[in-house]
Amino acid sequence: MASRGPEIIEISIFCPLESRKAAADRPCLGAEVSEGLPLWRAGYSFCDVSELSKRQEANRSPRLFVLGETSMKKIALVAAVLALGTVSASAADLAARPYTKAPPVAVALYDWSGCYIGGHVGGTWGRANVNIPAYPANFNNDESSISGGALAGCQFMTQSRFVFGIEGDYTWMDLDGEGLTGALAGTERFHTHYDQSASVRGRIGYSPMTMPNVLFYGTGGWAAANLSQANYVPLAPALDPFRSGWTNGWVAGVGFEVAFASNWIAGLEYLHAEYDRQDFVYNGPTSVKLETDTVRARLSYKFNWATPVVAKY
Repeated sequence: MASRGPEIIEISIFCPLESRKAAADRPCLGAEVSEGLPLWRAGYSFCDVSELSKRQEANRSPRLFVLGETSMKKIALVAAVLALGTVSASAADLAARPYTKAPPVAVALYDWSGCYIGGHVGGTWGRANVNIPAYPANFNNDESSISGGALAGCQFMTQSRFVFGIEGDYTWMDLDGEGLTGALAGTERFHTHYDQSASVRGRIGYSPMTMPNVLFYGTGGWAAANLSQANYVPLAPALDPFRSGWTNGWVAGVGFEVAFASNWIAGLEYLHAEYDRQDFVYNGPTSVKLETDTVRARLSYKFNWATPVVAKY
């Protein structure tokens, strides 16, 4: 019986057009086995779009040829080559996918909302203007002292990191001074002494996203000061040579604070205050008006509120 020539089994491998366009260097597999000699020839060639178009016009795709007798072994061999080609194509598709960055992690920012108590210490410079119309005389008693006291307040921070609050404070001071009136051959003096003050102020501030533990603010409101003693030296011949009393006024200023150790807040503040003129009568009318400037450091402890977390990425 005459020997039969080797059969040719032709198997097409489908290569998607969109994948070809995305990666023109997609490898095409080829394998060949000859009868009686298990000769492998596996190689890669790179297909381009123009070659693909020619093959599509001829209604065929890249093909794999296996030469030899039809048998289960050759069919298994063909299946293995096809599987290899599919894995290679899938790997090429994965390599062509763009890199996706992982979503950012939210970081909690400091929340300035809450109530706090604390203290302050600094220096106060005062100018007590004395007016004696009968002489006439008008002059300033310049005074300065260390000052300090207590403070307390509450505030709320919005989602846009603006802070609104109210604060009250008490201050001890020792502003003591006197000036010449021009009477009694230039020897008479008028003495003033202020020993305490208090204020209730509103606060408006902003804490930037780039510095969430820092608060810049402005403040202003009602203030009062106590004139503990006002008298002539030597004492005027009157029923009551000493005058005293509280006087109302206003105060305004600016400052900044830094939060640390979770609940502690340190800051620096400048305040300017002006108080109403106080009128007294000795042997004649005399009036006094006080202005002060204060620079002080402050330290407070904040009790947190349960407020929404403001976060950044």
